[in-house]
Amino acid sequence: LDLLTIARSRKHIEKYYDASEIGTFPERLKPISIRCKLSNLPHTPSYTEIYNTLSTLSLGVYSPSAYILDSKTAKYEAKYGRDMGGNVFFKQTDREKGIMALMRINLLKRLESSVYAFRLTLQRILELNEKTIKIIDQYQPGNIIEGPDIETEDLDMDDQNIDDLTVGRTVKIDLQDMDYISWRNDLEGDRCILQYLIDQIADITPEHDEKLKALMEVIRHKISHPINPKNNKIIIFSAFADSVAYLYEHVSSR
Repeated sequence: LDLLTIARSRKHIEKYYDASEIGTFPERLKPISIRCKLSNLPHTPSYTEIYNTLSTLSLGVYSPSAYILDSKTAKYEAKYGRDMGGNVFFKQTDREKGIMALMRINLLKRLESSVYAFRLTLQRILELNEKTIKIIDQYQPGNIIEGPDIETEDLDMDDQNIDDLTVGRTVKIDLQDMDYISWRNDLEGDRCILQYLIDQIADITPEHDEKLKALMEVIRHKISHPINPKNNKIIIFSAFADSVAYLYEHVSSR
């Protein structure tokens, strides 16, 4: 937008209009990128350590189709892998792989946004894992698994892939058509990893949130050193509503 519309409009005005009559455009300051740790607490994991731990997640809760027995795949391809005319279209297994990739990326985006938003997503995935494990543990012939499902709160809604992956038919799979023992093992592994991550960041409350502290310092500096005289206005953007709510709670009161 800046390159194609705003900058082009400025150049057009500067070229064809008399700057002495309309005035010049203000000098544009370079963006400032601030990097800080998650927390000032000792033993807080680094971004790299969290990334490496996230990489070990199977996220199998979002890919039940991957555990369908080979002898039963044709049954579900016929049911979900073709359109009304019988033509093969976006396979459910491909959609699930896309959802898994989207969730991995969004976990990192949520972490980058705020530790609060990251914690919420970890808890949602953990609850989904525990719910699915419970269904498997209470297995009876005829039990049906529906999935996968993702919370839109966890997604960056500007992501170009969301519509294709989140809009679709609900897939129902009979547990007896699955290698549910392997699936449960992967879910249990993820459950332990998710709980470990939640425990690792549990103590990062607002008073120990380094990014929140850095933001408050930026705000204090802006108020005491306004770029334009008497202009103390600030707009804070975030990709996620959870982060906005978190910031509103802890910034607006100050």
